[in-house]
Amino acid sequence: WEEALHDMVQDTCLDAFADIPTKVYIWKVFKRAPEPENPEQVIADAKQKALKGINYIQSVAEKRGKKFIVSDEIGLADVWLFNVLEFVHLAIPDIKEITPWVKGFVEK
Repeated sequence: WEEALHDMVQDTCLDAFADIPTKVYIWKVFKRAPEPENPEQVIADAKQKALKGINYIQSVAEKRGKKFIVSDEIGLADVWLFNVLEFVHLAIPDIKEITPWVKGFVEK
């Protein structure tokens, strides 16, 4: 069961944060595409999609009632989420503080 939860967090991260490299980093970091006409909106949309994923992961973690997402020890799900938060930090500087739950997760 825990393995399925780790996989769910991985899949949620891949989906929720997919727009960051494909729609933001492509022009903001890698300079491989022109800046969109409305860069703030592109970032806001990507941030909103990321927040939906974070909220879903948070709901799963809170139902489990463990110290970390799936258990009381750091697991693959925790590593996935933390790495994704680090990766998207350039596009969304406040991502590690986007909710009190995320802030607490990062501080662990």
